[in-house]
Amino acid sequence: MRVVLVFISLILLQLSSFSMDTTVYCPKTPYNLSSNMGSKIAKYSGVNFLTKQLIENLLKNTLKKELNTDFDVNLKPFDNNNLLNGKFQSLSVFGQNASKNGLFFSTISAQTVCGFNHIKYENETLYFVENMVVKFSARMNENDLNKIINSNEYVNYIKNIKIKANSNVLAEISQIETKIENNKINLKINILIPFVFGSLPQSIDIKTGLNIKNGKIVLSDIKSQNQLIDLLLQNSDIFISKINPFVFKVQTKDKYDIMLNVENVKIDNNEIFINGTLVVPKNH
Repeated sequence: MRVVLVFISLILLQLSSFSMDTTVYCPKTPYNLSSNMGSKIAKYSGVNFLTKQLIENLLKNTLKKELNTDFDVNLKPFDNNNLLNGKFQSLSVFGQNASKNGLFFSTISAQTVCGFNHIKYENETLYFVENMVVKFSARMNENDLNKIINSNEYVNYIKNIKIKANSNVLAEISQIETKIENNKINLKINILIPFVFGSLPQSIDIKTGLNIKNGKIVLSDIKSQNQLIDLLLQNSDIFISKINPFVFKVQTKDKYDIMLNVENVKIDNNEIFINGTLVVPKNH
């Protein structure tokens, strides 16, 4: 179901990003919320409550299928509206130990921003009658980061990275190891340097922080114990961007048109905290 893209797109951080003004994308008042007899009957007969439970359970099952964990889902309906028409005030979700396509998070939460949301479910497909704007946050610890680094998706990805000069291959990456210490990410990059009689293994140890550039997470303030390596790293933005575990290309069969903007990232108490905004455009 397409509503899960709200949360999947959080972990597909390589998507295009932009400076986002959420008010531009929210539906404008006055909302079409008729307080008719049907709405009153739905409210006092318990139909709204049963519909709320049905939609929440539907979202829980979908999120568990997509992100491999249980989610708490809370939908808030309008008092003067029949929820059967798909109009509601807000939606919030929270999950722990989520994973998808080689990305891992200790916690993920999301909350709709607009005061009016409208969805329609037909033919086993969920449609967005209005844009859905969501604020999200996620927490990642060292264990999560190691799972990413050791995932098949990331391992296969870095093995295709080659360090070149004038079209000549100077080295290939064989493995990357990571730790989070003193609110810095420590990366040990194991490389293979080609020689006549085989490859010579070497390693590069760097410490890095995290920052935001054009709505994406980037490695920043990169340091090593070797001045020559420091100089090379400072002039190797392409190499640094390629090994960034937060933006490596996740293989997916679907194309998402969700607009995503990562707004803040920080390392605190040796854990990584990410938050931002995304928009699911209306499609009905």
